[in-house]
Amino acid sequence: IDKQSSRVLNLPNHPRKWPRRHHATLVDQLTDQGAAVIGFDIIFSEPRLPADDLVFAESMRRNGNVVLFDYLATENLDVVGNRLHIEKRHPPIPIFEQAALAVAPFALPKVPEQIKQAWLFKQGAGSAPTMPVVMLIYRHRESVKPFNSLLREALAALEIEPELPPEQLAFTQPDLAAAAYHQVFREHPGMLPVLRKNIASVSHPGQRQSLESLLSAFSSEDGIVLDFYGPPQSIRTIPYHKILAGEAFDFSHHAILVGYSEHLQPEQKDGFYTVFTDTAGLDISGVEIMATTLGNLLEARTVRPLTLMPKVALILIFSLVTGWFLTLFHGYRVVAAALILAAIYLAAANWLFTTFALWVPVTTPLAIQLPFALLMTLITQFSYAKSQRERLDTAFRRYLPASVADSAINQSYKVLLAKKQKTFAVCLATDMINYTRLAESTSPGDLHERLNSYFKIMFPTVYDNGGLVIDVVGDAMLAIWHEGTNDQITANALHAANTIRLRLNADHQAGLPTRIGLHCGEVSLGSVGGGKHFEFRAVGDVVNTTTRIEQLNKSLGTKLLASGEVMQHHPSASSRYLGQFLLRGKTLPLKIFQVYPESYKFIDEDREAFSQALEHFAAGEFTLAETLFARSIQTQPNQVADFYIKRCQMLSQSPIDDDWKGIVIVK
Repeated sequence: IDKQSSRVLNLPNHPRKWPRRHHATLVDQLTDQGAAVIGFDIIFSEPRLPADDLVFAESMRRNGNVVLFDYLATENLDVVGNRLHIEKRHPPIPIFEQAALAVAPFALPKVPEQIKQAWLFKQGAGSAPTMPVVMLIYRHRESVKPFNSLLREALAALEIEPELPPEQLAFTQPDLAAAAYHQVFREHPGMLPVLRKNIASVSHPGQRQSLESLLSAFSSEDGIVLDFYGPPQSIRTIPYHKILAGEAFDFSHHAILVGYSEHLQPEQKDGFYTVFTDTAGLDISGVEIMATTLGNLLEARTVRPLTLMPKVALILIFSLVTGWFLTLFHGYRVVAAALILAAIYLAAANWLFTTFALWVPVTTPLAIQLPFALLMTLITQFSYAKSQRERLDTAFRRYLPASVADSAINQSYKVLLAKKQKTFAVCLATDMINYTRLAESTSPGDLHERLNSYFKIMFPTVYDNGGLVIDVVGDAMLAIWHEGTNDQITANALHAANTIRLRLNADHQAGLPTRIGLHCGEVSLGSVGGGKHFEFRAVGDVVNTTTRIEQLNKSLGTKLLASGEVMQHHPSASSRYLGQFLLRGKTLPLKIFQVYPESYKFIDEDREAFSQALEHFAAGEFTLAETLFARSIQTQPNQVADFYIKRCQMLSQSPIDDDWKGIVIVK
């Protein structure tokens, strides 16, 4: 019944007010064209024109295949102070109720969202069978006799002999027959496996389908989950006026439902929001939901949601599989893996639904579990990568300058290997005194412990003062300072050298005597190596010269020497000028200074005598220089003065060159 039919029949678009003689004509036409059963989803609670009502009643009585709608209304009752809610049935007017094959309700569960289910038996109305069940049993009334036979066999297997409804009841009062079967199935659910097996063994396909339809209606308890056929009017829908116009249709053995169904939402008389409500807002009509329920029962295909325990098991298994599967991938591949997993699960769920009408959870696994697992996997991988990066960063910064460490993490190794940095740097070289003798007299394990204690003083001191340990060979260490102003880095290097000396003297466990040399100038910082092994190094003459200055300590009997290039940045530092030296392998002499702790107290007489001695030594006046050097050590020992005294004695016995400038050549 639609607006188009109202217009063609020249009737108002209020179908409940139509002359009921049209319904009589409709029933006659449908029955003549083979309809097995006809259901009216229309409320006939009020009489209209008596003549029309009589014609319609006679048509129903004559054809004997019409089921009318019995609508339900909730009523509130006060019983002994308690408020009860009951559903009361409101049948059609008596003339129609008596003429119809049966009267039955049809109600949908009241839910705040989409319609997914339909009642087969309405508990609030005394477990009354609904219209689809009543129409089904009448549609398959010829199969009731074999159904009873198989049912008795299944019950006999359980040693039960209940009273079954007589076969004839399905022909005359299908509503009472349906209620009786429902009671039997509720009381004896244990016979279902045997009955299903018995029905499956029926050889005739048509007969087996009818029996399975009856079984689906009575074994589904009170309701079913609807398996919709598609969007509105997916079920064959024929305009009312075409039947009245006498158009020929083949309705042989069909079940026909009559009700309101429109093509446009504004014209819809009753609509329900379902998963197939389209973008234009067109809901599925109540009569089509009733038809969907009946169609599911006729096809013995009702959606079977998983019960609680299998559902929980599936969700847990999916969680475990998802968690394991996503850990096999990293980065953007995790997202791709999640999409693949979602597609596989969705395809499997669709196959189970279309093949077996089995409804497995989809929203929870795909909209909650999978995104959560993906998020947790990404967070875990990000945290692990961050932790790994921090460990690498910490490790790199123990071996490399901060800028190089950043480059090592953020750039490819090829870029890092190609990167070179020319910069001003201060180099500090150390060497333990008598290390060879110590190694010979100490076990490797004890030597290892001594070195660890030794370097626990050396390394932190360098880093605490802004330096970088760049090389360690045995007991020897090379450190550099290159970040900051020239004055700043030379000051840091000098302070670190003095601190190392003081800490070594104060620590008896690690207090191994050490010589230190300092020099500064331009170096090239970068990777040095080949094949699979590279190291970060400072390369340049400054590095070699620093090592030579450190070695000069051995000849002069000193512990800490610095070049004039270093001391020119800090002329006020506590130091003493020792002269010019041409170090081994060098072509240009260097001014060398002995560096003292800042708190060191010089004896002015000794310092002045040593300074004058150097001037006479540079002038070639070796005898006078020897005397002054000897005077400089009268107050306290001075191994540098002893070195020069020996030099003066040697040089005074042989002629010197005309270009003599007091440069000491170290071989």
